[in-house]
Amino acid sequence: MREISHYAHKVTCDPQEPDTKPGPYYVSVTDGPQFAVLLGPFEKHKDALDRVEDVRAKAIELDPFAHFYSFGTVRMKPSYLKPGKLNAYFPLYGQQQV
Repeated sequence: MREISHYAHKVTCDPQEPDTKPGPYYVSVTDGPQFAVLLGPFEKHKDALDRVEDVRAKAIELDPFAHFYSFGTVRMKPSYLKPGKLNAYFPLYGQQQV
């Protein structure tokens, strides 16, 4: 019997409509009860949405267990302006800071 060494399942769907409310928006990750903001802040939700796949790829490169995490976006309270944990890996994106 062959052993399965890797399996990836990706669901495709229509693109998410960006939220029109002002930010700050972040690319986020969840792993069970754990949550983190990885890239941002962005003023516009579309800017965060456009970077989810790049952030997912970088997270998997840094931590192979990230294949099992959930990635998306989140809008935080206006007073939350901390940099994302992976901002240093994305200097060329010209992030629109809030």
